[in-house]
Amino acid sequence: MPERLTELFRRLLLFDRLWLFLAVLFSFNNVFQGLCVGDFGWVLTHYKYFFEHPEFISHNIWLTNLIGGLWYRYVSDTVIGFRILFSLIIGLSSFIAYKYLSSGKKVRFAGFGVFLTVLWINKYCLNWYYYDTLTSLFLLITSIFLLRAVDEEKRKYFYISGFFAGLSVFVRLPNFLVFACLAVCFFRGRDAFREGALNSLRYTAGAAFGIVLCLFAIALMGHWNYFVASIYDVSSALEESKSYSFRQIFFGIWGRVFVDVCSALLFVLIWRNLHFSIFSRNSKLYFFSILLFCLVLHKYLIFWWVFLVPGMVILLMLERYKENQSSAELCYISLLLLITPSFGTNPELGMRNSIYGLWMGFPFLISSVISGGSKLFSVLHENRAVFITGLIYICVYWLPYGIFDDMGSRFSMISAIEHPKLKYTFTSPQRAMVFEKLLVKLNEMKNFKYAICQNRIPMVHYLTDMLPFVAAPWPETELGCTIGRNLKRSLEKNFSLPLLIRAKYATKAEWPKVKIPVEDHLNVSNVIAGFVKDHKYEKIWENEMFEILIPGKN
Repeated sequence: MPERLTELFRRLLLFDRLWLFLAVLFSFNNVFQGLCVGDFGWVLTHYKYFFEHPEFISHNIWLTNLIGGLWYRYVSDTVIGFRILFSLIIGLSSFIAYKYLSSGKKVRFAGFGVFLTVLWINKYCLNWYYYDTLTSLFLLITSIFLLRAVDEEKRKYFYISGFFAGLSVFVRLPNFLVFACLAVCFFRGRDAFREGALNSLRYTAGAAFGIVLCLFAIALMGHWNYFVASIYDVSSALEESKSYSFRQIFFGIWGRVFVDVCSALLFVLIWRNLHFSIFSRNSKLYFFSILLFCLVLHKYLIFWWVFLVPGMVILLMLERYKENQSSAELCYISLLLLITPSFGTNPELGMRNSIYGLWMGFPFLISSVISGGSKLFSVLHENRAVFITGLIYICVYWLPYGIFDDMGSRFSMISAIEHPKLKYTFTSPQRAMVFEKLLVKLNEMKNFKYAICQNRIPMVHYLTDMLPFVAAPWPETELGCTIGRNLKRSLEKNFSLPLLIRAKYATKAEWPKVKIPVEDHLNVSNVIAGFVKDHKYEKIWENEMFEILIPGKN
């Protein structure tokens, strides 16, 4: 690599606080653009009805809903408001990770490593506040307090760490896996087992306090029966659903770990052997040939990069685990942070959610590549400027396309929708047009108190005042038997028959431009079809993407 370029690269990396500032600034990148009517609408509806109508939402993400509900009531009820909340949490996570990793020089170039982590997270995760975002923050705080407790031998940090671990279970139930952090308590000490047992009790006491506090708040707010019912629904789904069974989820994660590691090994193998004899190792031609390889590979294997980074972090953790006591603890926590956000997710996603656990491991990887010291990644150290440039390119090149469920270029997202909650939110002209027509028509049908929003459009509940008739803003996230039971319960309570709003095509990717057929999920479509037939529903309006049906006269 040219000496001038190497020197420039080295000097740039020394500005740690500048990189941290850029990381926080970049976390606000996806605030204004994109309209997701599926996942985003589902969580927003939970926040909207958390206080006023808790019976119509799920409570297995109770603490997430509480914070979202408080934000909705006292700060902002707009779509952009919850994107700002997401950005604030990512920015706070960046700052917390940097403060710990840079203290005592645990990781060199911590600011730059955190900046690359934010780039990666913004490229591959959702861009609004929800349970995975909060999980990322709580697990990070839990881990850092635990590591500080071990490093500084301060007992109070064990209690604080355990407290946040207890709270994290109510952010998202599968977060109970974070209690595996207890193993760190036995990593060091003159009397390792005795001291570790005492520290574990302190950690457990803090966790118990966090759990009891949440349970007390749930009971005090009158949400206890809803919370228990949500737990029952989750357990029923695990028993009855083939795609969400414990076995599928557990082995789906480890299958993804295997793919991650194999992808990283393949990448290192290719990079190690990509030294063409016609190029000089120090020539500019070599530099740009490697960079071109990186760009071409990324263009045609976009999703492969999602596997690569977690795999490289896992390999590095395994390699550096026995280096010293401090590294062993950091490696263990980093691996746990990679796995925990993925536990309990759909096995089709596998460890994709591991991006939320990269706060510790990714900066450690970047530091090892730049500083050297890793035998496995020594070839990347020799070509570190190329490797880092490639990583930045991956994020920057796809920056215009990094908005979840609005997959077109952000340069085409220039149209707003006339609705007070969608102020300053821009999407493609086609999407804005068809969705606004639906909202205008629904505004004329205020005599309906309830609605069923079928085929992945829970955002309609958030943007209107119609309550979910099936006690689920997004019916397809429930089992068919659960929806059938909820329909029967609503009829027994003499609820007025609902409006039926449904998408004619899947609201994924570049809809309405790309029309993907709707699939029946967990037999929900058949259950709703039977309800429609029994009550003689008639279609009264449709456009190219949506349709509205009303119950017929008996």
